[in-house]
Order: sequence, then structure tokens, then C-alpha cells
Amino acid sequence: MSNVRCLIAAFTAISSLTVACANAPKVPERAPLTETQTRELLDGKTYEFVAYDEPLTGTTTWNYDKGSVSGSYVWKNRERGEYTAKWFLKDGKNCTQSPNKQAVCQLVYPYETGFMEVTPSGVVHAVSTPVE
Repeated sequence: MSNVRCLIAAFTAISSLTVACANAPKVPERAPLTETQTRELLDGKTYEFVAYDEPLTGTTTWNYDKGSVSGSYVWKNRERGEYTAKWFLKDGKNCTQSPNKQAVCQLVYPYETGFMEVTPSGVVHAVSTPVE
């Protein structure tokens, strides 16, 4: 019986991920922003984000001079917390690095009133909108 529960749990997790990715907006059909454009769009500003490749929402505040991004998050609609990570731009990508982790770098596209982050493999990671 426990094997059946494990299979159901695994199917539910995979289905949730598929639904999350299926609801992601399409990547814009234009070139991503340059490092300079990304810095101008993000630096000194606060955004709310919705991730599409994982169950995550939150806020980000970007500070280029300090090389950091910080904010709050909600994971799986349950776990809440705050974070600070290293922020830098490299090879045309927007990169963040949590303590003791490898850097994660995304392409940035202007999207509606904010921006979209897309993985190097072309998957939409998140969409961020400015906090007014």
C-alpha cells in the first residue's frame, strides 16, 4: 500500500510541475537585454516575482553597488522566509548566487511592465513586476 501512496505522490508532484511550466508565458521573440540594459532595469528597484519552473513567489530588491539581491519568498505556498544573495552580470546574463551554492544565470527580457528571466535552455524561470 505504501508503494501506491509513493506513486500517487510522485505523479502529483510531476503533474504540478507540468502544470506550472504549462502556464508559463512565452519567451519574447526578440534579443535578451544586454548587461547594461539589465543593470538599468533592475538596479535600485524592487520587484514581485512568480516563478514558473518551481513553486516560488516573492520579492527582490537589486543593488548593483553592493552586488546583492535580497527580499522575501514563499515556497510551495507554505514556507516563508527572507534571503540575500550575491548579484552580478556575466556573459550577457543576470546571475545570482546564494551562500555556499553555485551561481544561477538567466537571460533577461523586458516583459510587460517588468522583466522575464529565462534559463539558458530556454525555460521561463520567472516573471517580475515592479512594486509601486
